[in-house]
Amino acid sequence: MLIKILILFSTLLFTQNDDSKSIKLGSFKGEIVDESNNFPVKYATIKLFKSSDSTLVDGTISEDDGFFILKDLKPGKYNLSVEHVMYETFMLVDQLLLYPEFNKNLGFLKLKQRMLEVEGVNIVDEKPFVQEEIDKKVYNIEDMPIAAS
Repeated sequence: MLIKILILFSTLLFTQNDDSKSIKLGSFKGEIVDESNNFPVKYATIKLFKSSDSTLVDGTISEDDGFFILKDLKPGKYNLSVEHVMYETFMLVDQLLLYPEFNKNLGFLKLKQRMLEVEGVNIVDEKPFVQEEIDKKVYNIEDMPIAAS
């Protein structure tokens, strides 16, 4: 009887499936472009967060042609953030990655250029202390700190 129980237990033990291997993984892909001229935006930062608790799941940087891909993602609901120094932050909220669309193409994500307001710019031109010309070297002593005192 004990042998039958051991055989039954060992059979059940070795026939168990590993659930982590049976979960189908998906991906998000797309292309980052400038809203005004549709040129690719290279080196934009793409971050993927869980919608439920805003936990960072994955991230990448867009390539020279603006293309990006985030792979090996579990099914669920995600928020996607695209950031670049010269553009405003772009957000896609509640993107679903579920059966049958495990590999989701987000298409063209258009970034709007960031405008900076500058109050004023002062351009000051000063002669260098030493000027080298073809036949001579000129020292501008009026720009020396000692000449001021």
